[in-house]
Amino acid sequence: MNQEHIKKINRAGELYKNYEYEKALQCIDEVLKEDKHNLYARYYRAILLIDSWTGEESTISHIKEAISHLEIVIKEMPQNDVYSYYSVGNAYYALAMFYFKKNNRELNQCIIDYLEIAKDNYQKSLDLNTKQPKAWINKGNIFHNLGRYFEAIECYDLAILIDNKHYNAWGNRGLTCWHLSQIVTNKEDSNLLFHHAMIYLAIEKILNPEYQIDENTKKYIDKYIDMNHISLNFEDFIKEQLPKKLSMHGDYFNLYKPKEGDFSTFYKTFCRNHRLFLNTHFDCTNCELTTKDLLEFSFIHNINDTIKPYELRKKLNAILDEYKTARSLLALSQYKHKDFMFLDKER
Repeated sequence: MNQEHIKKINRAGELYKNYEYEKALQCIDEVLKEDKHNLYARYYRAILLIDSWTGEESTISHIKEAISHLEIVIKEMPQNDVYSYYSVGNAYYALAMFYFKKNNRELNQCIIDYLEIAKDNYQKSLDLNTKQPKAWINKGNIFHNLGRYFEAIECYDLAILIDNKHYNAWGNRGLTCWHLSQIVTNKEDSNLLFHHAMIYLAIEKILNPEYQIDENTKKYIDKYIDMNHISLNFEDFIKEQLPKKLSMHGDYFNLYKPKEGDFSTFYKTFCRNHRLFLNTHFDCTNCELTTKDLLEFSFIHNINDTIKPYELRKKLNAILDEYKTARSLLALSQYKHKDFMFLDKER
C-alpha cells in the first residue's frame, strides 16, 4: 500500500473519531477508486456505512454493502478479525432493529435470525478478545431484545468488570432489571429487581448526566432514590459490587483445562477424585466398585404391609436418580472439551 493511501486512510480514521462521516467516506472512496482491493479501505468504508446509517429504508443497501466488504476482509485479513466480526455484529443488529421498529416492535423469524447472526459475530469477536465492554453490551442488548434477560444481565456485568465507568452497561442492566420486575410473579423478587433497576439507572445518570432517557423517567428515578433515602456514592458502590460480580463471573468457574479425551473416562476420574460415587470403597481406589453407587439399607415393617416398603423404595430410587443426574451435570460443567465450545456461556 503506497504512502498516499496510508495518509488518506489515517485521515479517514481521524474524521471518523470526530463523527465526520461524509468527509471520512470521501477519503476512503479516493483510495478505493485507485485500489478497489485495498482491504483497510474496505474495512473503513464498511464501519462508516454502518455507523452513519440513519435507519432509512432507502439507504438500507448501505448496510448490506458493509456486510459484503467485511466478509471479504474476514476472509483475506484474519489479523483484523476481532474488529471485523464486531462490525458484522453491528451491521446485523442494525438490520434487526430496523425491521423490529417497522414491525411495531414485535419479533418475527426474520428479526430473530438477524439478532442471532449478530450475537454469533459478537461472540466470535469476544472469543478472540474478551476485554471488549462494547461487544459484551451489544451482545447483552440482543439477549434483552430476545427476552433472555438473565443472559443480558450477565453480559452487562461482564462489561462492568472490564470498565466499571461504562455508563451504558449500568443503564442497560437497570432497564433489563426493570423489565424483569414486571414479569416475575414473586412479589419479593419483583420489588428487589425494581430496586436494583432504579439504582443502576441512577448510577448511569451519575456517570453520564446527559444520557438519553426521557425527562419523566429521570424524575421518576430521582424521586425513588430520594424517597428511599438511598445514598449513592459511586466509589463505595463499586467496592461493594465488583467482588460480587467477580465471584459470579470469574474465569475460575471451570476448574479443568480443555480436554481431548472421551467424557466417560473424564467422568469416572472426576467423580472418583471428588468422592462422588455413593459407596464405601474410598480406601480401595483400584477396585471396580469405586465407580459404583452401592447403598445398603434395611427396615422393619409389618408383615401384612406391602405398600409402605414399596413407596419407601420408590422414593429412595427417585432420590438416587436425581443424585446421578446432578452428578452428571456437574461433571459435564467441568468437561471443557472442544465440542462444547459453541456454548454461549460458562456451563
